[in-house]
Amino acid sequence: MSYRGVIVFAEDTYGVLFHRKLIAGMEDKGIIPRGKVRVKRLPSWICNHSLRKKLAARVGAGEYKALIVVDSDNDPEKARKNILRHLENWPVPFSVVTVDPRHEAWLCIGMGLDPRKCRRNPEAVIERHLNTVYEKRMLSTLSSKISIDHLLDKTDFKKYIKELKKLLNDP
Repeated sequence: MSYRGVIVFAEDTYGVLFHRKLIAGMEDKGIIPRGKVRVKRLPSWICNHSLRKKLAARVGAGEYKALIVVDSDNDPEKARKNILRHLENWPVPFSVVTVDPRHEAWLCIGMGLDPRKCRRNPEAVIERHLNTVYEKRMLSTLSSKISIDHLLDKTDFKKYIKELKKLLNDP
């Protein structure tokens, strides 16, 4: 079967714009080919039993592979298992990547802030840096301040790239 590309599924609406910025940065650097990756919102909560059916509708009749990116919330294996239990015998190639501990860590690190502090409490680090209260919507609005160069050596981001490339390169 021939696939058009990969759809990256983000947990929420704010994550969609955030991942589009990351994908654009990887395309600009030649890490992934242009135009082969789309980003959509994960169609339901991770623990929702309709996840399988809704994901199937989003990937089309086997037209796209799927990369699901979720927050680890300090337990990456549990986060992965919450997704995988709904996708047993999934007919389309897919992968699950977790962000440690939340997407805000990638935002924080991508903005050039202290990676160790960003991993512990990214929202607090961003608040101190901007001198304002962090709100979830800022994940998308601050995405323009990200340089993926700051993320390229981070373990979870490297896995994101690795899984994306694997899905793009497999027939």
